[in-house]
Amino acid sequence: MELRKYGVEIACEQCQLIRGDSAGDFDIVVPVSIGDTGIAGTARLHCAVAGDRHQVELVGLREAGGRAIQPSPEAMEKISAALESVARHRVCGNQHICPPDVVRIVAGRGGN
Repeated sequence: MELRKYGVEIACEQCQLIRGDSAGDFDIVVPVSIGDTGIAGTARLHCAVAGDRHQVELVGLREAGGRAIQPSPEAMEKISAALESVARHRVCGNQHICPPDVVRIVAGRGGN
């Protein structure tokens, strides 16, 4: 299931955990694209989930070849709005979307 919001597509079901801790903070990589900009690649996101706290922040964006992408201010606004929607709707840790290791981290902190 891809999340489509504000012209940004995030392939949430394809996320991969790359770092996690017992405090409910973790980093993932996930495929993303921003339709009208032609930007497509992999986003590294930092997620902080515990109790009422649910934050998702962009750490970096890379194209398929691995080169860092610096989105325009307009593209960053769209990405930020999409990530705010992910946090507001508590998507991270959803057992129907996320991989089991992410679900375990979030469930262990009471975040979803």
